[in-house]
Amino acid sequence: MRVTVLCWGHLTDYFGSDGFEVELPEGSTIQIVVTLLEQREPKAEGLTRRCRYALDEEYAPLETPLYDGCTVAILPPMSGG
Repeated sequence: MRVTVLCWGHLTDYFGSDGFEVELPEGSTIQIVVTLLEQREPKAEGLTRRCRYALDEEYAPLETPLYDGCTVAILPPMSGG
C-alpha cells in the first residue's frame, strides 16, 4: 500500500517539507513509518520519539493501522512566545 508522509518543524531538516510516499505492507502502523524514518536518518531518532502523529488530520497513536492512500503527519513539539 502507498502512504504519504508529511513532516513538520525540525524534521523538515532531515526529510524535507514536501512530503513523500512510501510503499508499506498491508497491516502496517504509524510505528512502522516512524521506524522507517529513523532508519533513513538516525540523527532524527530522538526527535521522532517526542512527536505527535496524525492519520488523515486526526491525532492517532503509534499502533494505529494504516491503509492505502492515507496520509501520516509527524508533528514535533513546538514552542512559542
